[in-house]
Amino acid sequence: MSTVRKLLMLAVVTPVLALGTTSADAKALPVIDLKSASLRANGDAVALTYSVTCARSVSEASLSSYVTQKKVTASDYTYLHCTGRPQTVKLTASTYGSRSFVKGSARVSYTLSDSVGSTSRAENVQIN
Repeated sequence: MSTVRKLLMLAVVTPVLALGTTSADAKALPVIDLKSASLRANGDAVALTYSVTCARSVSEASLSSYVTQKKVTASDYTYLHCTGRPQTVKLTASTYGSRSFVKGSARVSYTLSDSVGSTSRAENVQIN
């Protein structure tokens, strides 16, 4: 068998093998939904409230958030215990440097990761 043919077979077969089997007990990717964003600490932080769900069979997950508004950037992360049910998670993303957030539109990017995979989103939100 030629080298090119072997490489082609590896390229096709390897991803299929990585998929594994699917059953009724298969672990689902984590689910995340941003519920609110509120101004905190005179604009030095934004409080974020999420609804997250990750499989109970997965022991823990991590949630990271990045908030940007014009030239202001903030971030935060946390670890959580997976219950298999929706749970509320609150983060407070603190700014870098001397700039502050103001009420209004901002961009929030967030990722929920566990051992099964990750779910990422970015959306424009109103900071209240």
